[in-house]
Amino acid sequence: RGSIIPLTYRLYAHNLLSQGHRDIQPAIGQIIDIYYRHSPFGDRDYGTIWSAEGTLYLPGVLRHHGLRIYGGYQQRQFAESSFSDIISYPRGQASLMSSQLFCLKSDYVLPLFYPDWSLGKLSYFKRISLRLFYDEAWAMVPIQNYSAEKRVNFGSAGGEMTTDCSILRLLVPAQIGVRASYLTDQRNYNFEFLLSVNFSAL
Repeated sequence: RGSIIPLTYRLYAHNLLSQGHRDIQPAIGQIIDIYYRHSPFGDRDYGTIWSAEGTLYLPGVLRHHGLRIYGGYQQRQFAESSFSDIISYPRGQASLMSSQLFCLKSDYVLPLFYPDWSLGKLSYFKRISLRLFYDEAWAMVPIQNYSAEKRVNFGSAGGEMTTDCSILRLLVPAQIGVRASYLTDQRNYNFEFLLSVNFSAL
């Protein structure tokens, strides 16, 4: 119990080429995102965490295809409690409590077809797309009651099939789909249902 008053500082910059109606992502673009978070006030100390992320968008082999490369690094200083992670993990992997985390992700995305299916007033399906990915990461994980650390490597590879749709004829665009991931360190498979709603499109 106790109060926490965190402060967050952020530096964000992007340069994105406007995408066409059928493009899934920007054809060319760059994003830089830097965070620093700490808790200088309040009864509880959450330590500090900072991160740096970069994303690069490139055109694919064919029109409306795209390649995305993402890199992220974060460093955490532990205290009585800790902030949650800022950078993203390899898809399908569970998060780890770590003092350092580095993640590299690559995507190749392409539209499969435009069905223009309508289920009455329930939903309208505009486009079905495929995203292939390969992710790698390493983390420094505390052991022996935080007296030492060990390096852990983990990653995933797989694909996502999603559809852009409008549910119940709402103005907010949504995306639903499935993801299949092969966890390279565990030699196991993971399956997920995907749902996202883009409220910023309003």
